This record gives sequence, C-alpha cells and structure tokens, in this order.
Amino acid sequence: MSGEGSPPPSKSRRQFLEDVVGAAVASLGAAASPGADAGDASKASPTGRARVVVVRDPGCMDSKNQPIRKALREMIVRGLCLLTDQNDSSQAWRKLISPDNVVGLKVNCLGGPTLCTHPALAEVVAESLTAAGIPSEKIIMWDRTDVELARCGFRVNKSETGPRCFGTPAHESETIRVAGVTTRLSCLATRDTTAFLNLSLLKAHTLAGFSGALKNELGCVQNPADFHAEHCRGAADVCALDAIARKRRLVICDALRPLYDKGPTDMPSCRWNHGALILATDPVAADLVGRAILEEKRKAVAGGKPWPILPPPTHLDRAIELGLGAASLAAVELVEA
Repeated sequence: MSGEGSPPPSKSRRQFLEDVVGAAVASLGAAASPGADAGDASKASPTGRARVVVVRDPGCMDSKNQPIRKALREMIVRGLCLLTDQNDSSQAWRKLISPDNVVGLKVNCLGGPTLCTHPALAEVVAESLTAAGIPSEKIIMWDRTDVELARCGFRVNKSETGPRCFGTPAHESETIRVAGVTTRLSCLATRDTTAFLNLSLLKAHTLAGFSGALKNELGCVQNPADFHAEHCRGAADVCALDAIARKRRLVICDALRPLYDKGPTDMPSCRWNHGALILATDPVAADLVGRAILEEKRKAVAGGKPWPILPPPTHLDRAIELGLGAASLAAVELVEA
C-alpha cells in the first residue's frame, strides 16, 4: 500500500523529522519495501529498527469532530499492510493473530466520553479482525468497568455473540508485587484473552507527562492509582509482566484528536485534529513517536519555542531501562502513510 491520495509531508513536518527524529529515522513518508518478508511481526523490521507506522488522513473527522468510519477502515488497512509488509489486511492480521486466539482490545476510557479511545476505532478494528477470519465471539473490547465503557459510548455486550464488550469482571485472587506495589491483575488480561491489542489514546497527562501505549496497560491492574508515584514510573513494570507482554500483538494508538496539555481529563482548547493512527508491535517505539508528535504540537503552539512535556515521562524511561522496546527514536524506523 502506498498511501495514494495522501498529501506529502509539509515543510514543517520535514523540519520536525530533522529536529526531533533525526537523520537516523528520516525515512518518514517512505513506504515499506514491496514484497519484503516481514517474518515474525513482533520483531524489528529488516532495517534492524522497530517499525512504527503513522497513518494520517486530514479528512477523517467530521464536522462534530467524530471519526468517519470509511476513513478509519482505509487507515487501518494502510497501516497494517505497511507495518507487516503484506498486500492486504487479512494477510497482515495473520502475521499477528491466530484464528484460535481470543483477542482482547484494551481501550482507554479514563478521560470520559470526550477523551477516550474512539468507540468507532475499536469497532472498525473488530470488523477488520472478523473479515480476516477471527470469529466475532472471540473478540472482546474491554477496560476497567462497564460503567466507564458505556459512558464513553461503547455498547456493552456480555452475550455469547460478538464482538463482546465489558469491563473487568474479576481480578486474580493471588496478589503480586510490582514496582513495590501490591496488586492483582485483571482476569481479562491473564485468563480470558490469549492475544492483546493495545488501543490507546495519545494525550498529555499531568501526573505521567503523557499517556499512550504503556500507560494504557496500567488498566490491567486492580489499583492503577497506586502506581502514580514518581510520575507513574511503575507503569512500565506492569507492561513488562510476562502475563501481559507475551500476549501483546499490536499497538494502535488513537491520535485522531490528541490532547497536548492539561490531561488526563479533557481540555477542549488543548485538542487538535491530527487525524492519525500510530501502529507498532513495540509499545516503547509507539510511545517515543507519540511523545514526539505532542512535542511538535507544543512547540508550534509556543510559537516555535521548545515547550517540554512535564512532568518528565519516567514510565517511558523505565520501559527503556527494562528493555521493553526501542531505546530511542534513532532505533525506530518511522513510516508515514
């Protein structure tokens, strides 16, 4: 897929690549090599760097700032094919998911109905999985509670037909210690699903600096607020747990309308229609790119002057320390479609 019809990167975008990403990842805007064998899609690309695909469509939002499903479908197809070097989305999904999997779509509803993973995005991903041969009853959209999901516009469905959608029904009876915190893991993460898609949301966060793929997985524990010390540094340790990490197949970060300041709750004056999805199999690489997108926007708002993300996102630093993914943007192969 070549992203035909997409506008070329603007001058400011090219400047962003030079200033923020650096020459080592100046491949943004270049399509993946056609016909290349991606091999294990959970590993780095043939370049030796972690591939991150940023799919943009400036026209994907309607006049009410809601995503247009047709545009989302096309963005998902483009992103999956570029990420996995496949010719269609069904082939791409087969690189990531088995028909035998029970696939959990972990969304983010913490910010309420105006600042959550767009339900339409989760539904389009579920449709794409079904079209690729994953039985709909083996797809579960989930977050912490039914109430949060319903408040954000998700259709709670606990029937035997799917796709299903509900909050964590139970947590493991056994406690574990993670980053000095005693906690229990969601049974949806540990038992009820066998593959995990991280459908996170890109936003600023006054406690963690920003929230993306890594922070979204903090919803897998019973007591996420107890991990807020040191600017949510311990969130990375949750992401490193084998029960979570071995099931993680894909990150699709919702950057359709990000929040560049004041989060984690909504601040409409700090939103903008970026019209993008970030796809990666490496959650650290996805967050490195997400942080750069927020930094680019903040710099633009500040009239070209650097406006650092504060507090510093220690959970991202900790994830790099733990070896959970790319060590820096120089280790990322960034592709824009």
